[in-house]
Amino acid sequence: RPALELSLRVASALHGPRASAIIIASITMATDEVMASVAPAGGGGGALEAAAVPFSTLYCSNIDWKIKKQVLRRSLHALFSRHGKILEIVTLRRDGLRGQAWVIFEDVAAATAALNAENGFSFFGRPLKVSYAREKTDRVAKMDGTFVPKDRREKRRKRDAESAVTAGASPAKQSRTDGGAQVAVEDPSALAGGAGEEG
Repeated sequence: RPALELSLRVASALHGPRASAIIIASITMATDEVMASVAPAGGGGGALEAAAVPFSTLYCSNIDWKIKKQVLRRSLHALFSRHGKILEIVTLRRDGLRGQAWVIFEDVAAATAALNAENGFSFFGRPLKVSYAREKTDRVAKMDGTFVPKDRREKRRKRDAESAVTAGASPAKQSRTDGGAQVAVEDPSALAGGAGEEG
């Protein structure tokens, strides 16, 4: 109830009193629809996917792109906080990542309750699609003690090497800088020698 009041205050402050009335109506209708779909036991109407591995991070999609980042975070927090403690909400605005968000809960039970209750919820006029994240987030892995840092530099080197091969560059031909000037070297073993060696 406090989260609902917070979202109504935010909507009223940002968009006026008419927006809060629209939110109340959509929340009431969506809650009735979700309760009706979750209620039948074993009828196949549940929102929980059998093949998904449960993580404490939920992936939300089908979100309207036009929603501002701060409004989206506050609205998602108001919607999901009633199911358990939220550690973080990640929303990105880059191409390919718009209309998506990740909600990181403290435990899996809260994430499961939120998934079952909020999947299909009418969120700013669109049915919200909620599922478990594909992999454990870094923040949760650090809390569990299972965090393994991802070496982004190694990935970048592999990607650059692959792009050089696909671009037609010869892997045997490399360049070396001697005193500010670039020198083409045919044999990579020649690079092993120092810049000051002669002979």
